[in-house]
Amino acid sequence: MYHEYKLDCGSVGIWGCISHKGTGCISTYEGTMNQYNYKETLERCLKPSISKFYGRSRNFFFQQDGAPCHTANSMKDYFNNKHIRLLPWCARSPDLSPIENIWSWMDRKMLDIKITSKDHLKQVLTSTWQSIPKELCMKLVESMPRRVKMCYKANGGYFKY
Repeated sequence: MYHEYKLDCGSVGIWGCISHKGTGCISTYEGTMNQYNYKETLERCLKPSISKFYGRSRNFFFQQDGAPCHTANSMKDYFNNKHIRLLPWCARSPDLSPIENIWSWMDRKMLDIKITSKDHLKQVLTSTWQSIPKELCMKLVESMPRRVKMCYKANGGYFKY
């Protein structure tokens, strides 16, 4: 999943993934994420993360939200061709994703850092990502059944988690 940070001189995005085993690879980028650079990011970052987390096993689901770059037909084909199973996702439920908590955690860690440039921001994002505790990822992933249950009870609407 990705998150964007805006500066006076432009914006920098970060793509990252987590599992119950910790953080995977990340990628920082400038500009807008679209289906083409999303696919490139997955090739560069998701594949090594899958190997790190699961080895050769395909016993996992990849979770992403309903962003247009995620749901483009070319991306559906990509996941089918790579035999990557996607977790079905509720419409209008980005806060259900545990990685949103990671972005908030990173925001809090970076709060007192004076960012001086896009390159500096990319360095800070990378070092902050690398400091995410494995236990936090584990806790967030393990919270998914409770989150889904609460979403279901709210009929896919707003719920406080």
